[in-house]
Amino acid sequence: TAGGYLEEDDVARAVLYAIDNGARVINMSFGDVVISRFMTDVIYYAYARGVVVIASAGNSGTDLIHYPSGLPETISVAATDVADHKAGFSNWGQTIDLSAPGQDILCPRAGGGYDLVSGTSFSAPMVTAAAAVLLYNNPELSPEQVRNLLKTSSDDLGTKGWDMNTGAGRLNLYNVALSGKTSSLIIHQPQSGTHVLSDTIAVVVTAQDPDLMSVELAYGIGKDPAHWENIITNHSYQVIRDTLAWFDTMAFPDTTLILNLRVTLWSGEQNEYRSVLTVDNTAPRIRSLVVTPLLDGSQYVHLIEIETDDITQAEIFCRKVGSTDPFIPIYLGYETTSHAYLFDRQEPTEFYVRVKNLAGLVSLDTNRGNNYVIPHRDVNFNLAEFEPLAVTLPPGYLLSEMTDFDGDQNYELVFSEYDSKNGFGPVVIYEYENGNFIRRMETSFRAIPRDWGDADNDGRLEILLGFGQKSFLLEAPEPGSWPSQLIWADSTSFWASRIGDLDQDGKNEIIGKQEQQFISLERTGNDRFEAQFVFANNSPGLNQLGPPRCEITDLDNDGLKELIFGDYDGDLVIHEITANGQAESRGYVSLAQKDATNYFFSYGAADTSKSFLLAGSIRGDDADTESGFVTRYWNFEVVYSPSNDVFEAGQAERFYGYAAVRDFDSGGNSGPLRSGEGDYVFLTLYPDLYVFKVSDSDTLIPVWYGPPVRSNTVVIGDINGDGQSEIYFNDGEAIRGYALGQVTRPPAPLSFEANPLDTTRIHLSWEMNGFAQTFYIYRGLDYGEMHLYDSTATRTYRDSLLESGQRYSYSVRAFDPSFDQPLSLATPVISAIPNPPPRFDSLVVISNRQLRIFFNEVMRTSSLQAANFVLDAGENPTTSVIPFSNGAGVLVSFANAFTKAKPAQLAIGQISDTLRTPLAAADKMQTFTYYEQTQEIPYVNAWRFIDSRHLELIFNMPMDITTLMDPANYQVTPSGAVTDVLIAEGIQNKCILTLSADTYGPSAGVTSYLIMHHIRNEAGEEMVEGDKIALVTEVSNMTALMVYPQPATSFDAWLTFAGIPAGTKISIFDVNGHLVTELEEIDQNGGIQWDMRDKNGARLASGIYIYLATFENEKKLGKFSVLK
Repeated sequence: TAGGYLEEDDVARAVLYAIDNGARVINMSFGDVVISRFMTDVIYYAYARGVVVIASAGNSGTDLIHYPSGLPETISVAATDVADHKAGFSNWGQTIDLSAPGQDILCPRAGGGYDLVSGTSFSAPMVTAAAAVLLYNNPELSPEQVRNLLKTSSDDLGTKGWDMNTGAGRLNLYNVALSGKTSSLIIHQPQSGTHVLSDTIAVVVTAQDPDLMSVELAYGIGKDPAHWENIITNHSYQVIRDTLAWFDTMAFPDTTLILNLRVTLWSGEQNEYRSVLTVDNTAPRIRSLVVTPLLDGSQYVHLIEIETDDITQAEIFCRKVGSTDPFIPIYLGYETTSHAYLFDRQEPTEFYVRVKNLAGLVSLDTNRGNNYVIPHRDVNFNLAEFEPLAVTLPPGYLLSEMTDFDGDQNYELVFSEYDSKNGFGPVVIYEYENGNFIRRMETSFRAIPRDWGDADNDGRLEILLGFGQKSFLLEAPEPGSWPSQLIWADSTSFWASRIGDLDQDGKNEIIGKQEQQFISLERTGNDRFEAQFVFANNSPGLNQLGPPRCEITDLDNDGLKELIFGDYDGDLVIHEITANGQAESRGYVSLAQKDATNYFFSYGAADTSKSFLLAGSIRGDDADTESGFVTRYWNFEVVYSPSNDVFEAGQAERFYGYAAVRDFDSGGNSGPLRSGEGDYVFLTLYPDLYVFKVSDSDTLIPVWYGPPVRSNTVVIGDINGDGQSEIYFNDGEAIRGYALGQVTRPPAPLSFEANPLDTTRIHLSWEMNGFAQTFYIYRGLDYGEMHLYDSTATRTYRDSLLESGQRYSYSVRAFDPSFDQPLSLATPVISAIPNPPPRFDSLVVISNRQLRIFFNEVMRTSSLQAANFVLDAGENPTTSVIPFSNGAGVLVSFANAFTKAKPAQLAIGQISDTLRTPLAAADKMQTFTYYEQTQEIPYVNAWRFIDSRHLELIFNMPMDITTLMDPANYQVTPSGAVTDVLIAEGIQNKCILTLSADTYGPSAGVTSYLIMHHIRNEAGEEMVEGDKIALVTEVSNMTALMVYPQPATSFDAWLTFAGIPAGTKISIFDVNGHLVTELEEIDQNGGIQWDMRDKNGARLASGIYIYLATFENEKKLGKFSVLK
């Protein structure tokens, strides 16, 4: 979702799991404005299997199409408010089917209790429950029949009939429960959302209802047409998956068209289905193509971003530079105007891009025939590895420097100790003593450590704390004690940040954020602080500030302090305290991305004569689509001063994988590791730790990539007193310490893998940043002791003659004689078990572009990627691969339909089982053939009364004579029967039914239904849709008006006026001319059934009565008798 709470591949697997376990209805209360092929493919699969998919329409209050609710296979649900109007937050538009209450819904809360909640996410489950009721009452209903019953049973709101705000109306569960008939209304082709070239297209529809009177098809131009042009009017019979019309789009420019399919029932009720169609004759244009190198762990990757002027599907075709091999296609899985792909191949690569819009038009970008080139860039991590220290502390939010509150030169770590949910807890102080950390102090309240020092200049140290809008200053009661005494607090929206002497007058100030500016407070006596300086934000933009982060430094080396803070626009605001003690603005530096509020710190140059600022901003923190998550990265820039009071951004480094810091701590710090050396720079960018060295030319050089981190900073200092600094950071489970090794050595090999090949062989591989003369391989059994086993000069090794089922453990060390210690530390130990390769089991073609593939065992899910399933050498791109049965099978979908009756070849690539053993080589090429299944099904597509006793049926295809001629296969309700069936010789799509005398005629005022059972076509397919029709014909005048029964007696429940058109009004009088009651024919079944009660509800007495029937300009006078 846009909120990042789940990913679409997870949803796709969950949908498959639900389908395979018998689910008939799936609710999807989530969505995005961009759809991936994962979702498109799995919903297509669910729909084809008869699963009803119901989705929330979205809460942006716009008509932007929201997915998956915008897919034609789903039922899209908008929200109504407490006044039964469209809720203000609810999306609206052409894709809405119906609405349901969505404001102030009582909903259970996780962990217990209830909340009042609002959103279409709470409307959709109500419709889901109603669909379940329908399917419980009639399990044979199709998804389209469920859709139509939900819509036709809803309460119409707003504009009469379907409208863009609430669709067919608000859900009425009572009406749903009473629904007894089956009906369908859908435009199968062109599906809503289809883009077409100017052409003549078939409009294939289903318009089926037992009470269907007429079908109309019209089109309108634009998103919300004010005028409709008819394509088909007054089609009098049902249509089931058949072509209703051919629609010529040749005359239209590129535009949006709405097809509106409407049915009118004999009751006068009307139902609609709309399909949004885009005429698109213009090829897409690639507006931009940008390649951005990003550091991702131990290697560089490249973010490829493609912007198009039209919604497109995109492919990248790549190969190694200098190769003559065919280009390898990479299918990007979203339909959008903004495509992104993270390219992680570690070799020089050339590529070009192809985009295709939804109408099928294609554009290429080959960089003017030269292709784009991605160079390979090594990261030389050449520093001796950090070695872990034995001691650990609980996880928490660290103060960025070590302290010594009691002045005994046993240094402390200060942090807010996290609770079990990584929430802030009390501030604790741990002192290092005799090889261990001892807990010295703990606050009684939750807080965040901001800084420490002597803010009130009384010789007693304080710790500055904050929590939300509250700030605290805890002071040591006496020198050499722990800061436990509260001497100052502020709850007036002052967010404390630092303690420092900005004006260098020998007295410290408290610096913090107040509203959208920073201020400094200076002690005025008796633990009172008053505002001294105000630092405004004069940069352009909204100037919203974030956490109370600021830096005090001297970048221009003029002996005057600068105060630097940042805003969410990406601006760093700089103020300087002048020699005469005034705060003056020194302008701002705009960083390359957004959010410069919390990720900046100063560091010293290599010669320690000047300072720099490393400042981070964030790309894509506001990414609101899953497709945009890949574009998120950190951007760090060096801010420096080329001349006095002038500040600029220089060297930049980008890091892949930004994760929201509200959930995953990130940050950085700087400091020296050995005496006499310049600063090292540390970045804790969850989950990666990066270390940079300041070069002699003052540039930052990446020198080490460390273990997983989840830390707001790195504390640097010689805490254990061994003469060199250690580093401490939170790894998510504990605060751990690391120290540099005492001697230089080559780096350990990276990306070490051990993969079984079969029952006797294991393949080892690794990467190496830099040179190594030899690699030493260590092996052990199970997890036992490791022994030197072999050596190699290459970066791969194959171990053979192994025992099947035995676990073997491995590690590798690099040897380079140019280092003081030529042997690197060992890689982490990994293990592998030789075992039989997994085998292909079977392949099932389940539609014209989807396969289900089964293996003989569970496969490693990470290997089941689209790139490993290539159809016909990539001519038909693979759009998604979705595992099911825990990975023992996959649903594979393709962009285009399979070629009919032509063998297709599926190449299966580097997939493996859970032990990482690759698929047997003999199974890597599979052949299948697709044979199209006919979409046409048998149904009655016309009928007529020859006379009151004979009914002609016309079918859409030749039928089986035996089933057609059996009168037992026909049922007439509420009375009557089929007594005989006639078929003309040689005609298999027509028959004439003879009806019994007690069958109500077509305008008798009582609707008769013909129900057909077990009737098949000549291929043996049974007619299952449209097997019930109302035997009603439209009456246009009162020529055949009749009244029955005559006389009416006390045994008769009804008196019927038959043979009258809809709109006929009948006034009934007694013989004295007094009005008894008035009736009107409204349901178009040719008559009125009257219960023989007067306008006061009393039953008629015996006697003669007069009626006057009026229709338009026609009048008829008659009489009838009642005998009691």
